[in-house]
Amino acid sequence: MFLKIIGIIGILAVCGGLGLTIPTTIQLAKIDTSLNRSLRSTEQLVAVQQAVVQKNKNLDQVLTLTKQLNASLLPTVTTTSQLEKNIADIDELNQVTLHTNDEMKSSSSISGQNLGDIADYMQSLLRSINTLATSVHSLNQVVASDQTNLDQMRTATAQMDQKVPGVAG
Repeated sequence: MFLKIIGIIGILAVCGGLGLTIPTTIQLAKIDTSLNRSLRSTEQLVAVQQAVVQKNKNLDQVLTLTKQLNASLLPTVTTTSQLEKNIADIDELNQVTLHTNDEMKSSSSISGQNLGDIADYMQSLLRSINTLATSVHSLNQVVASDQTNLDQMRTATAQMDQKVPGVAG
């Protein structure tokens, strides 16, 4: 009777943990999609700025800012790649957890080894989530830097437009 109670408590703990990881995975997938959209938009902005520089050779300031923006894209790409890896790790851990849950559901008792495995998987999941949080924080800093560079580029472009006859500002 005592083992059944422990087994039920174990199943409830695992289900609760699984219930927490699935929404996290969904949110991470949404973040990944948004980051990819942001990256594509930033790349398009860089391409437009390069075309402006080629048409007007007096844009040394804009060219310098474009180089800074290009340099800041590398950390964004690196962080996004790390996020994708973390999401894949979390998904893999979710699959292992789901598989373990299915095995436990089909049996009438839970062994101490299965609970130890679940604890190990949960610890791995927690480490992956912490790594992901660090990567997201790093990406937020890179995005803030990108925003500052973009604002500087807008200001420089507006100043340039005021100096070029026939260009609406």
